[in-house]
Amino acid sequence: MYANVKEAYSSSALPPLGTSDHNLIRLVPTYKPVVRRQPVTTRTVQLWSGEVEERLQDCLQITNWDLFTEDFGEDVDGLADCITLYIRTCEESIVPTKKVRCFPNNKPWINKNIEALLNRKKRAFMAKDREGVKSVQKELKGELRRAKKGYKEKI
Repeated sequence: MYANVKEAYSSSALPPLGTSDHNLIRLVPTYKPVVRRQPVTTRTVQLWSGEVEERLQDCLQITNWDLFTEDFGEDVDGLADCITLYIRTCEESIVPTKKVRCFPNNKPWINKNIEALLNRKKRAFMAKDREGVKSVQKELKGELRRAKKGYKEKI
């Protein structure tokens, strides 16, 4: 075989098919796409909800803020650092976290709603329900448009 890139494929011999006198060769590309070269990363995500926000607000409301101002006096930067650290500590103790595996080919705008629609579309396709696939595809298209727009605004 001829290729314009040197060592682009690795070859291995295979047994001939049936009673054929020709040898078979398997050619496997040596190139690995960027997506496959990058490792899977794990990130820690905070799970915010209305109940968590209320608990955090309660924690911050019962705080005696005068204690912070007494220790620092005129040092505004030190006061700001101390208060920020206190708020961050309250947040870490109250807000639950979850570890999420992020694959390199995941799109950042894909959320649980879109995944559910994709699964519905797969089920409709496997059931050979053409009308169901069409209706789910319309919903999916609109949801993708909203998710991309939301992600764009977030960035």
